Amino acid sequence: RGGPGRRWRSLLSAPNPFRTARLLQDSGYSKLQAYGLLGVLYFSVFLVEVLMLYFGSQVFGQGTGGGSDDMGEELFEEF
Repeated sequence: RGGPGRRWRSLLSAPNPFRTARLLQDSGYSKLQAYGLLGVLYFSVFLVEVLMLYFGSQVFGQGTGGGSDDMGEELFEEF
C-alpha cells in the first residue's frame, strides 16, 4: 500500500498544517492562498464549535440569559 517510503498515519494523529499548506502549494495554490484557505478553514471550524456549545447550553438549560429569576418559586397573594 502506498509505495516505498510512504508511511501510513493514524486518523487520530495530530494534523500538520505546514504539510497541508505544502500539499496545497504543490496542487497549484500560491503560498498566500494556501495559508489563507487553512486560516478560513480553522476559523470556520472554531466558529461551528462555539455555536454548538452555545446552542447546546441553551437547549439543555444551562444558559444564563433570557430566563426569569424566580427559579420556579410560586407567587402568593397577600390578604
